[in-house]
Amino acid sequence: QKKKNMVSTLKEADQFKLPQSPSLLRGNLQNIGKQRVNDSNSPNLAFIHQDTIILRSTTDKQPNNFWKLNAGEQNNNKLKLSSILSTVVDKNNNCKRYIVGLSANGIHIFDYETKRLVFVNEMDSKDYTNRNTAATSILYNEETPLILIGKSKGQLFIRHVKNNFKLPKSPVTITHSTKDDQRSDIAYLYSNPNTMVKNEFVSCSRSGEVKLLQLEGTMEKGYQTQCLLTIPPFKIANSSPLRWDPVTSITSTESHLILGYSTGTIRGFSIQDGELSFTINAHVTMVSDLDTHPDLENIFVSVAEDQHVFVWQYNTENDSVDLLYQHFLRDCLATGVSLYSTKDLVVSCYEKMELYHYQLPQFD
Repeated sequence: QKKKNMVSTLKEADQFKLPQSPSLLRGNLQNIGKQRVNDSNSPNLAFIHQDTIILRSTTDKQPNNFWKLNAGEQNNNKLKLSSILSTVVDKNNNCKRYIVGLSANGIHIFDYETKRLVFVNEMDSKDYTNRNTAATSILYNEETPLILIGKSKGQLFIRHVKNNFKLPKSPVTITHSTKDDQRSDIAYLYSNPNTMVKNEFVSCSRSGEVKLLQLEGTMEKGYQTQCLLTIPPFKIANSSPLRWDPVTSITSTESHLILGYSTGTIRGFSIQDGELSFTINAHVTMVSDLDTHPDLENIFVSVAEDQHVFVWQYNTENDSVDLLYQHFLRDCLATGVSLYSTKDLVVSCYEKMELYHYQLPQFD
């Protein structure tokens, strides 16, 4: 790890207050949706507050104009949402757009134009035999177009955006190795259409094992996965009893997977052979989120519960990392970050229910 002697401090441009009362529940504000509206550079920002999706489009002239989408309830209990896809496009239906939320019970699909709930799928239905699993993560592939839903016990459920979110014949099982008492649950799914082949995605287990996978097959014949790369989990130093360091955030460039860990460490791995290229002792607490610059491959940003925002530059010639910019978020803990080609950087925090917006200076 290498740091420049002079590190610039980010200047806050403005902030947006979300239309919800603050909640002290940890993690009530999830990552910023990184899907672009109609593939433009204008971000469509989406958040989760318990059972509600909060959506804001940057095309709206009113900076604090948000929509609230409620996921409903089951057995008189509100369905707590865990993940969000801010823009899902059905290219075979006049490019109709949807917003998809994930709860432990299944997916909740909203019409983007009317903001109404149009489809609910309970994952533990008669379509699948295993009724004792819970949905843990969600991923959208626009090219295929498929919605991938990761579940406990290594199951990968697939929904096709066409034909009313049609189901394939059976779920796919991703085999993650277990470490000690850690289960092989799919804890995290990730893909980046700018840097990865359309059928490639990353699956991360609860113990911290990471697999780069390729999805093969069709809806009619079923799907299977081919493992292209495996990154083993890391032990937490001096832990007693022995514990493994879970991966808490993922981003990628064309050459590297960049992983954030629960201990605040950031590691970069070559996509070609899985070799460790760099390690940064970046934060003192869990890395909440990572994002790479859409146009500049060697620029990425990290946020953590230590209230710091860091912008990094990776040097491919000598595998060094420079800290370019930093900012301290006073009295709030960061949960998500997005870095856009316009050099806009947006951070979400769950303490104040506010968005923090920064304008980055020109990169060298």
